[in-house]
Amino acid sequence: YSNHDFNSSVVAIIFQDGCRKLEAWLDKVSHHLHADVSHFSNEPNLSSQQKKDDQSIQTTLPVTLLPACQTLHEVNTQLNFTTAQVEEAETKQKLLEELKEHAEILHRSALCETVEQTNQDWTDHVETLKKRYWVVHTFIHNLYAQLMAQNHCHQLL
Repeated sequence: YSNHDFNSSVVAIIFQDGCRKLEAWLDKVSHHLHADVSHFSNEPNLSSQQKKDDQSIQTTLPVTLLPACQTLHEVNTQLNFTTAQVEEAETKQKLLEELKEHAEILHRSALCETVEQTNQDWTDHVETLKKRYWVVHTFIHNLYAQLMAQNHCHQLL
């Protein structure tokens, strides 16, 4: 093993571990979100913007409309949970950015061939995770915005 191979091996292990962690979180959140909102109404055209190479990418997703909470306490309970989800999503966004950096390192590394993955596999895997992440991110932020609006309305009452 040369020092370069050892460093590449470490990056590959970190990359794969990070991908597994992000996939597990996306699976968990997606499952909970689908279960929680199965009875909500859907409207088309939630506009979402992603940044890609300093350019915004416009995406359209269905909007899930929350039923109105009956009390301020109910709103605050849901808002606390959703705030935690927003914070966790921000943490996962940082992980996604690190995975992108690791994929670029692996892309430049000869190690990709030795673990039977082509250079494109690393990049494609990150792009797939990125797309899944942005769907979840947009959904969570949409719920958060609705709950903040409900919170404001209940405080005015």
